[in-house]
Amino acid sequence: MPPCTARTAAMPPFSAQWCCPNTAAAASPPPLLRHYTDTMRERGKAGVILTCKEHLVDWYGRFGFSNHGTADSEHGGATWYDMKYIWAP
Repeated sequence: MPPCTARTAAMPPFSAQWCCPNTAAAASPPPLLRHYTDTMRERGKAGVILTCKEHLVDWYGRFGFSNHGTADSEHGGATWYDMKYIWAP
């Protein structure tokens, strides 16, 4: 995912388009996800890891995340998946 060039101060108030896969914004990384990965890059991180439910695995995959299988997390009786987006070796 290329770095976001938009200034975060100019972003509108939080809305569903920032994070929800069922919106028109899902065709490209939503600003909130881009801001998160850009911030982690700026802090010298090699990548990011998150957990998500099964119905979001493919959605995160569209933005460069890879599925690393079932997470050890147990929350709400759901199955969670480890998703990683690594940009440095």
